[in-house]
Amino acid sequence: MVLIVFFLSLVGCEVSQNEAKKDLKEYLRIHHGNEYKILTFKRNFNTVNMNPDLFWVEIGLVENPKVTISFEWDAKKKALYISSF
Repeated sequence: MVLIVFFLSLVGCEVSQNEAKKDLKEYLRIHHGNEYKILTFKRNFNTVNMNPDLFWVEIGLVENPKVTISFEWDAKKKALYISSF
């Protein structure tokens, strides 16, 4: 019962996917103009990170579509995280 309440509270606190994507577009516009286009944007919540506001993002360079950058976007903190593979 406690776990159910915990998970429901997480769902209630999360940023919506549409709102998060809109915020990322604004972030990219402010910091990079119209250099990038969002190719993939999906929620990246799992039991390891336990962050319902984390999204997996792939953006492409408008001038050269062969260039793709992948990162995680924390919609609540408005922060980018690039994984090192």
